[in-house]
Parts: sequence; C-alpha cells; structure tokens
Amino acid sequence: MPMNYLKTPKFQSEKLRRAVASQECGACGSMAGSQAAHQNELKGMGLKVSDARCAALCVNCHRELDQGTKMTREERREFWKNAYITTIVRMIERGMLVVK
Repeated sequence: MPMNYLKTPKFQSEKLRRAVASQECGACGSMAGSQAAHQNELKGMGLKVSDARCAALCVNCHRELDQGTKMTREERREFWKNAYITTIVRMIERGMLVVK
C-alpha cells in the first residue's frame, strides 16, 4: 500500500516568499528584482513544493532554470541548489531568518 496518505501539509508562507523575492538573485547577483523560485523536484504535476524550498532568482535565471535548454537536468538541480544555499545564507546573515 502506498504511503502517500501520510503526507504532511506543505509549508506555505507568503511572508517568506516575499522575503526571498526581496533578495538579489542567488545565481547571478542581479539587483534588478528577484522571484521566489521553487525547487523543481519533489512535486506533483502542477503543484509547487514547500515554500521553505524557494531560492531568490532574477527573471532571466528563473526562466533559464524552468524553461531553458542550456542546462542538463543535473545542472539545473545544482544551479537551483547553489542559488538556494546563497539565498538562505544571505537571509540568515542579514537577520531575516531567525531561530526561535
């Protein structure tokens, strides 16, 4: 029997998505405006993953990640992972993410 009935509700936070989008691009460093780019794994068709899995990406980097043809699947995963780590580290160092 599949274990999907044990799934916990995904984390959703507009406040976090906005905070992520307020950061410079985690891939190219562009200050021209970022978007909260969800991880393109661990999701179902048409569904986003947890908002805890968002990286700050500018429009160009986000488009290249989601629709571009310049990267292999593995390169896309590495690209997003590096942008995610950069985003989270910046937010922690700037006091935007705090452990209570």
